[in-house]
Amino acid sequence: ARLAEAYAERESGVPQRFPARVLDRAEGNPLLLEQLLAVADPANLDGADGLPSTIQALLGVRIDALGTAERAALSLAAVLGREFTASQVAGLARSGPEGGPGGDLHAEPEDADATSPALRELAQHRMIEAATGDDFRFSSGLV
Repeated sequence: ARLAEAYAERESGVPQRFPARVLDRAEGNPLLLEQLLAVADPANLDGADGLPSTIQALLGVRIDALGTAERAALSLAAVLGREFTASQVAGLARSGPEGGPGGDLHAEPEDADATSPALRELAQHRMIEAATGDDFRFSSGLV
């Protein structure tokens, strides 16, 4: 309950209480709780039975809600492993077939900046974390 309140306060600036069924659904797993709270509107959590019940389903919902460029960047970064750079993602975007997953990143040769907006958005959604420079890592091995 304290972790859920702290998460809500960090995201919205306002501590909130969550129904016991949401906390029960997390079964003490902090990652599952964080993912549940990321897809749920606290004002609508009384209907928590409609929330996905597995971490895979929750991550699927979150990934499906991303924009096309963000999904492309996430897909390309997944090929690179747990840690990657914006330059590496841009390189993959350039090397793929036209219309492939990287096509939505509009990367020009030697232009890691083309992938930066998508990577920043993924960091906002807590799918990845910025490390140093243009280094990133997935926020969880499950992502």
